[in-house]
Amino acid sequence: MSKITLLIEHLKNAHNLIIGEKSAERLLMDIEQIERSVTGPEDVFKEIRLRGLNQVTHMPNTVGLTYLELKRCLTPKEGG
Repeated sequence: MSKITLLIEHLKNAHNLIIGEKSAERLLMDIEQIERSVTGPEDVFKEIRLRGLNQVTHMPNTVGLTYLELKRCLTPKEGG
């Protein structure tokens, strides 16, 4: 499964947020940029604001995600 698909599925399942592939690509670039600039623990908990549509109401919604949460959703799970 591609990283873009993993991001889209995580946001849909964990936050009821629908985003498109372009938004997921930009988010991946943001994650890579943060990864290069992480200097301490405070950077790991820096919040990234992301806009999309609520999966239930289809109304615009914004969620705050941490770098750590996004990194964990991109890490392959053991055993499958």
